[in-house]
Amino acid sequence: MTGNESAWSEYSTCSVWDGTPPVYIGGYTSGRVSIDAFWRVWFDDDSAHEDTVDVAYRDLVPGKPRGPWVYPDYWHDQRKSDFFWDSVPGVDRCVSARGRDWAGNVSGWTPETCVLAPWDDRSFTSTGTVSRVLEPMGYRGTVSTLKSNGAALVKTGQIGKQIALVATHGPGQGTVDVYHAGVKLGRVSLAAPATEYRKITYLPAGVQRTGDVKLVSVGTAPAAIDGIAVIKL
Repeated sequence: MTGNESAWSEYSTCSVWDGTPPVYIGGYTSGRVSIDAFWRVWFDDDSAHEDTVDVAYRDLVPGKPRGPWVYPDYWHDQRKSDFFWDSVPGVDRCVSARGRDWAGNVSGWTPETCVLAPWDDRSFTSTGTVSRVLEPMGYRGTVSTLKSNGAALVKTGQIGKQIALVATHGPGQGTVDVYHAGVKLGRVSLAAPATEYRKITYLPAGVQRTGDVKLVSVGTAPAAIDGIAVIKL
């Protein structure tokens, strides 16, 4: 054993302990009511390293208590900010996320953000002159057109505090009155200079009601309906 020693290295190397978790900046969804299920979320990391995201969700299914939080493996430790899922008509999915940095620091969970998928027109009963056809541009590929004054679509037993109407707007489109639990919420004109499919119109929010949602045609101009969403939260 000779005890030979090398020279000191020319450059020093320093390390800094990172104890700061990522910070939630914000996010947005495809909409409170949406025919697509999409969420984008951002976190800010204090280092030059890319952070990852964990996402959890819970569902509110009509007629049932809110479900428990689910932590899917495919949404764990993901190096992305965009998340998609297959929506189910009538189901309100709420999502929350947390950021994770390279040093293992984890943020708290974000406030939940919810996206409600509308009921499709095929789930309604009809009265009067109603044409129900396949429509590639319609929500879930169908549309129900109210074709006479007083023609109606009815969705029974709905609980919520706000209704959103999904319909085709365009030249020659008519007008519908929207009711919930026997209360008229408003009148929606579908007439517009250019055709817009799957347009969502929010009726004024009110107290929570339980009862049938009814869409009634006003006049003889056709009213092409895709569906409704009943917002409970």
